[in-house]
Amino acid sequence: MSVVINVDFSQALRKNKKLQALTRKAIVRSLNRVGDQARTAASKQIREQYNVKAGDISKASKTIRAKASRLQYKIFVRSGRLGLMKYGARKTNKGATVRIKKTGGRKLIPHSFIAPWKKGESEQWVFLRDPKLPKTHRTSRRKDKAFYLKDAEARRSLFGPSITQLYANKKVAKKIRDTIDQNLTKRLNHELNFLSKGMVNKR
Repeated sequence: MSVVINVDFSQALRKNKKLQALTRKAIVRSLNRVGDQARTAASKQIREQYNVKAGDISKASKTIRAKASRLQYKIFVRSGRLGLMKYGARKTNKGATVRIKKTGGRKLIPHSFIAPWKKGESEQWVFLRDPKLPKTHRTSRRKDKAFYLKDAEARRSLFGPSITQLYANKKVAKKIRDTIDQNLTKRLNHELNFLSKGMVNKR
């Protein structure tokens, strides 16, 4: 998934060749400033709706900043499904509880438990005891596949939504658009005025 902030000032630049360098510099500054604001607003909106940490959102998103030769600011979001520990899973006597969305309370997952993926690892995961899975001596190499215990009841790892899915939420997408619409023109005018004053003072 990607979010692109793109502005077409090609006609204005052609008509004002003397101001091309200044105008491009103002556009680049504006795109990068507002792009950063949009990314921050998206992270805040996600955390208002979902029980995830800012660090996990930041790790899943990367930016390509605007420059004079490319008047675009891009946000790329790529993430696999998050283990339920990332959504604040807790251990109880009846099974693990988790709270994915901020609205509503914690939910109990019957027959679930918290344990390391492999013995000796510190990172914890939420598993579901699944008697339908066959017992086997093999273990899955991939953490998005079922995991089997040797000579024990089979277990299946549990996941919540990925950061990519959270970015695709309608409220998050709207927050990004609103942040751009409310700030880009204002920021561009500010940058143009600031740079223009500098040009006048140099004369």
